[in-house]
Amino acid sequence: MSFEDFNSLLNSATNDDFTTMEKPLVMVVDDNYVTICSLEAILLPQYRVVLCIDGNEGIKKITKDVYAVILDIKMHGMDGFETFLKIKEKSPNVPIIFYSAYQELKDPFYVMNRYRPFGYIKKGTVATVLLDTVASAVEFYKSTLHNELLIKELAEAKESLEEKVKERTKQLAKKNEELNKLLFQFEQTNKLLSASNKKIMDSIHYAHRIQTSMLPNLEILEMYLPESFVIWEPKDMVGGDFYQFYPVEDGFILIVADCTGHGVPGGFMTMLSISVLHRIIEGDRITTPGSILMDLNKIIKTSLQQDQERGKSDDGLESAVCYIQPKEKKLYFSGAKFSLNIAQDGEITKIKGERKSLGYKRSQMEYYFPTHLLSIEDGMTFYLYSDGIVDQLGGERNMPFGEKKLYEIIKRNFNRPLLEQKEEILEALQKYQKEFERLDDITMIGFRVGV
Repeated sequence: MSFEDFNSLLNSATNDDFTTMEKPLVMVVDDNYVTICSLEAILLPQYRVVLCIDGNEGIKKITKDVYAVILDIKMHGMDGFETFLKIKEKSPNVPIIFYSAYQELKDPFYVMNRYRPFGYIKKGTVATVLLDTVASAVEFYKSTLHNELLIKELAEAKESLEEKVKERTKQLAKKNEELNKLLFQFEQTNKLLSASNKKIMDSIHYAHRIQTSMLPNLEILEMYLPESFVIWEPKDMVGGDFYQFYPVEDGFILIVADCTGHGVPGGFMTMLSISVLHRIIEGDRITTPGSILMDLNKIIKTSLQQDQERGKSDDGLESAVCYIQPKEKKLYFSGAKFSLNIAQDGEITKIKGERKSLGYKRSQMEYYFPTHLLSIEDGMTFYLYSDGIVDQLGGERNMPFGEKKLYEIIKRNFNRPLLEQKEEILEALQKYQKEFERLDDITMIGFRVGV
């Protein structure tokens, strides 16, 4: 088959051809005939594949049915970067993986920061790496598609349940003499509640997958912080703790936060808070930690109408924000009830956050959060954590684990590799907790910055 015949075959394909099977649809955009045929052979056992011979073809055929895009950078006519932007205009949420042999054209770190693709893979990389990246991209897209549906189903289930309970209570008050009939109706209602509860629990399991997908890609975090560890353990399937990581032009921003409650309510707050942070940092390009917290306080408060007397909720969060400039050896910090802890030479220094929370009714719109500037020195290890770890009850007297015990562990291990420190902390917490119930979500990040 000639190149022209192959291109004609691609042009004759319709969207209907790609939506009649159950396997996820992956698009390959590359102007090299051999490359797209090779990728098709790799992907076909697990996915349906639509092949596009240039950027215009990819833009024409992109639809919401495409779960991931593998995109070459150097192509005839429209290059991969322009194609990337135009595909995102038509399908903003589709994950795009750059697949190129021309890394010298652009620094990979520049590409990741400028275009924020789902992945960047060099041609010639083993097929398992490509397949693993595509699998992650497909799962991410599935979670994105179901996010809105999940929230709607949870709200409808809650509203339906409230209406049924209200109706049954009204019937009981009016027809007390029909006790036997009401007892039968309550039995039926219990069956309905059980079915509704199962549906909600199924949704909560899926919510856990969605919340996990909204956390940073640890592989990208480790590129910037190879010496680091992350502990993220929700009390329930869905939690109120979260962390975020944002590469910026001259460094990166690291955030740890604890929203109101845990479980589903906390999960809703994390999704709102992460969305607001994306807007502040990626949209408004604000990098100063104190300014980030001040904007976060205002937007959460107004979004939930907690700046008005008629507001029915009173929810918010505590947070710590670090803006790190490795080349400048600088770290900027601001905290809302969270502190930054620094271990060096066996001693710990605490940079305290403000004694103010974010977004609550009692949180003032004009709250000011100062930004602390630190010089990064050799031997420094930094720690951020939510209160779940120090508030956990246990021990012989059912007392909190406490910051003192945590500091003792850090002092004993401050010069050890970060992953070994993580294991020491988790082992000590589990030993202290014993049979006691986990009280809250737990999040902790430790890191060193290369200088």
